[in-house]
Amino acid sequence: MGKKKNKKNIKSEQMLSEEYEKNLTPNLGEMGDWFEDHPFEPDWFGVDKKGYIFYAFSGGPATIPKIVIDNWQLQLELKDYFTNMLDFSTSEIIKVDKDYYLYDDIDEFEISLARKGIFYFDLVEGYHRFPGYPGYEEFSKHPYFLRKMISPLQPIHISNLNYQIQELMSLFVFDVDVNCNYIYVDRQSKTYKHNLFKKISSE
Repeated sequence: MGKKKNKKNIKSEQMLSEEYEKNLTPNLGEMGDWFEDHPFEPDWFGVDKKGYIFYAFSGGPATIPKIVIDNWQLQLELKDYFTNMLDFSTSEIIKVDKDYYLYDDIDEFEISLARKGIFYFDLVEGYHRFPGYPGYEEFSKHPYFLRKMISPLQPIHISNLNYQIQELMSLFVFDVDVNCNYIYVDRQSKTYKHNLFKKISSE
């Protein structure tokens, strides 16, 4: 039974990768290039389908949901809130070992977010798809997925935040599960409707 499940997961990942490739805009390159003088950054905040918060470093516009880019000012407000206003509430669990090729990219900022109850995911980047490059084997299995780097010891639920922040986060609830080691989003990823968000926040 376990073998069937693994085959299904592999097939699902391949389909997602193919869909990602089709969604890339021609002439933007593999990950997509930011246009000149853009105000955006490759990091953003989202909520999973169970109401838990994650911070993602996506690398480029092709791997950031359109709704996130279209509401970038709200993302800046969320970043300010999570950085400067939300109190520390727990401890972090580093999910990668020191031999992992992106281990040195983990900063105190991501660790501090985990200490506030927020998961941190980083992109399995496309330039590692060539044999001999660090991360090639991982990229082959999880192309363009976000990999969990840090977990909070006690995750914070969206319903524990103040009402204004819940309203902002209601735009960014995605069909992913932060308990998984890998999650997948891209430019076309859709969010839950507001009524489902209310259901999530009331649990």
